[in-house]
Amino acid sequence: MNYNNDEMELVIDNEYDYSNIVPVVDIITYIVQFCDNTYQQFMKIVDEEMVKNEKLKYEFKEYRYKKHFSQKFEVNVRGKNFEHITYKNYSSYIEALNNNRITNLSSLEIRLDLNFYRGKEENLKSHENEFRILFEPYSIIFKRNSNYKDSEMDQVEKNINDIMKKFPAYNTIFYSKK
Repeated sequence: MNYNNDEMELVIDNEYDYSNIVPVVDIITYIVQFCDNTYQQFMKIVDEEMVKNEKLKYEFKEYRYKKHFSQKFEVNVRGKNFEHITYKNYSSYIEALNNNRITNLSSLEIRLDLNFYRGKEENLKSHENEFRILFEPYSIIFKRNSNYKDSEMDQVEKNINDIMKKFPAYNTIFYSKK
């Protein structure tokens, strides 16, 4: 079974420095919405695969996306008084934002883990795809870690980078505008 040459095991450890951007609330909210939507679509596909394969005998089960124990989407907010709050979806994040609970932060991390198993039931391979966007004062980093080449995960990475490029960027003595 070959899925567009996505079966090539390859360590992907991409990191992008966006420390020269101004982390405006509207664009951060757009990233949160994009990641939540991506996660919901991914989970729907995983669930459809599970339903499709549950009717088959063990030896005939073959998954493009099988549920993994570590799939998640969350927004981790750390306040300057060391309080830590995690939002598990876009609506809870928006509610907190509208109630002024996302202010005076020391960091905000958006985490999207699209991990899954692929292959025949007796020979499943774990595909790990972790996307992190960490906003800290003077340091804004987007990272992707994967263990397989996957065109759909490449597209998620590209889309997040495209959104990050929408932030206003400035030349400073520490960072140049990219």
